[in-house]
Amino acid sequence: MFMLEKMGLFNILFATTLCTFVSCQTNKSRNSVAHLDSLVSYNTETKINMYEDIWKKDSCGCLKMRTAQMADSIITNNNLIGKDTLAFIAHMGKYNKKENNQEGFILIYYIKSTCLDGAIDDNADKSWIRFSFTNDGKLKNIPEEIVIE
Repeated sequence: MFMLEKMGLFNILFATTLCTFVSCQTNKSRNSVAHLDSLVSYNTETKINMYEDIWKKDSCGCLKMRTAQMADSIITNNNLIGKDTLAFIAHMGKYNKKENNQEGFILIYYIKSTCLDGAIDDNADKSWIRFSFTNDGKLKNIPEEIVIE
């Protein structure tokens, strides 16, 4: 009889230990997936912040570091379409030119410029991206073209 009680106790302890182990492994697996998700999110944010820093640092396009793809990533990842001008400028930095039109206005950012001593050479070629805004200051879309002068 004592032996049967011992066996029952052993089975209970074994079952408890097994359940604890399986539970820990399941939690570890869930934590690994959550960790990977946060790591991917962190890497995306880091990349976008890096793009914003580069975009703002190359304010006249003299360093030739700005690209249309970079602008696209900044706008897309920060959900800037439909957002106001202040939100746009917070991520893209100060614009180089502004033009008004009947539908609203356009902010122009130089992406590749020929520069002398850190200033744009007005007699040389340059290229830029034009971002269109509505009359109430909301970004319309991501531009599909780069203008070259």
